[in-house]
Amino acid sequence: MTVEMGAALPYSLRVVGDPPQPAPGEVVGVIVARNEALRLGAALGEARRIGIGPIILIDNLSTDETRAIAAGFDRVHVVEAPESYAGSVFGIH
Repeated sequence: MTVEMGAALPYSLRVVGDPPQPAPGEVVGVIVARNEALRLGAALGEARRIGIGPIILIDNLSTDETRAIAAGFDRVHVVEAPESYAGSVFGIH
């Protein structure tokens, strides 16, 4: 599935804050997460180390510090996925 930047998001997804604005040719990372506070900082740090530009974090109702950790990194854009993770395909309905 291809979603153009600025297009309406599929399903019940909702951008929290500003959407990413990648430069031409820049690689955009996508991470689907639910309660990944223990691992997210390392994953985001590694993504930066290998040259990933903006990162879209699809957060599926995390109840831990996942969003707070994401907020500590530049160019990480949170998308809410408010439906049940258990009934989804890789966190997306």
